[in-house]
Amino acid sequence: MNLLHTIWNSIGLTLNNETATIEIKWQLVSVILFVKLLVDYIRYVKVPRKHYKKG
Repeated sequence: MNLLHTIWNSIGLTLNNETATIEIKWQLVSVILFVKLLVDYIRYVKVPRKHYKKG
């Protein structure tokens, strides 16, 4: 998690305009969330359906 913080801070320092910084940070967050959802979806698809039909 320290690496993420470093990237986060470097993005903040690189840009002088605070609004642009905030926008980029939100883009980063949305990308991370999208990737997480994608991974969860792939995991769900790859797991045999039998497991979900119990009960």
